[in-house]
Amino acid sequence: MRIVVVVERLAHLAPAVDELTAEATVVSRTRSSTLTHVRVVDTTKSLIATGEVTSRIFHH
Repeated sequence: MRIVVVVERLAHLAPAVDELTAEATVVSRTRSSTLTHVRVVDTTKSLIATGEVTSRIFHH
């Protein structure tokens, strides 16, 4: 099995000055791919960045 991950969109909204946490939500999933929205927040839950990731799984 081989997995390919493509970051399709990334938006930096604020500078990071503290510890960060990434929160991911799978929006769509099929047998061979997923679409995931990602939010990066700091310790006060302020939004630092957002992104959209597509993962594709190739079965041998």
